[in-house]
Amino acid sequence: STGTATNTTYYVTQTIGGVESDRIALLITINPTPSAPSSIAGATTVLVASSQTYSVTNDVTVTSYNWTLRLGTNATITHLNALGVNDTAIVVNILSGFRRDTVSVSSVSSCNTSSAKTLALSALASPPNVISISGSLSPCIGNTITYTATASAPTTTQAPVARFRWTIP
Repeated sequence: STGTATNTTYYVTQTIGGVESDRIALLITINPTPSAPSSIAGATTVLVASSQTYSVTNDVTVTSYNWTLRLGTNATITHLNALGVNDTAIVVNILSGFRRDTVSVSSVSSCNTSSAKTLALSALASPPNVISISGSLSPCIGNTITYTATASAPTTTQAPVARFRWTIP
C-alpha cells in the first residue's frame, strides 16, 4: 500500500541446553508502494508529424518514473531529463500514420512500482486540400450559378471531406 515506511523491531536469541542468550534487536523497515504520479499534463489531441510534451509533478519519495506508450505504434518517447527521480517530462513524437495511443507513467521506488496514470491521445484529423473549383467566373446579375469544389483523396492522416465551407469576402 502507499504511505510512509514503517519500522518493526524483531528480536533474535539463541537457546543452548535451556540457557537463552541475550537478545539482539533487528530493525526492519517496510517500504510501501509509491503513490501513483500526479495527473499527466499535456494535450490529448495531437497533430500528426508533431511533438508534444507531457509531464507529472516531481515526487521526491520515488527513485524514478516509468513512461510508456500502450501501443507504441507511430509514436516515440524522448526523455527530457536523465532517467531517475527527475524523469518527470517526456516528448512524444507523433509520426505519420498515428491514430491513437495512451501515454502511461508509474512511480518507481527501490521495492515497488505504483499504479499508472494514463492519458489517451488521438490524432486531429486534418481535411484534404481543395484542388479545384468549377463554375462561371463572370456571372451576370440575377443569374443563379452553381459552383463545385473538389478535394484531393484523403491520406492516412486525413479525414474524408464531410462538407465544404464557402465564404464571401
